[in-house]
Amino acid sequence: MNSTAIKNIVKKEFALFIAPIAYIMLLTSAMTAIPSYPVIVGIGYAALSINVCFNLARANNDQKFTGMLPVPRNAIVFGRHVSIVIIELMQILVAVPFAFVSLYITNPGGNPVGMDA
Repeated sequence: MNSTAIKNIVKKEFALFIAPIAYIMLLTSAMTAIPSYPVIVGIGYAALSINVCFNLARANNDQKFTGMLPVPRNAIVFGRHVSIVIIELMQILVAVPFAFVSLYITNPGGNPVGMDA
């Protein structure tokens, strides 16, 4: 695989595939700091935004457009995977500070729901 092609595909993914709702939903990871609230809810909303991105891509014929680009198919698939992994890593980076806030400030005795950060 050509690294330049993959870099260009990842740029295309962030420009066209990743919907703005994905960046907004990253902020729902802050819900881990809410006292007595299940941690999985905030992270689940952020993961749900990836489903929205795939639905918008299908509605906008993104596969057809990307398939017409002069890059190999395996670079297209790898670029899509890399963009999703980057979004998930951004989600973790946003959630970790709020998990520490939840652990040490808002819920020092542990989360009564049973799902500690």
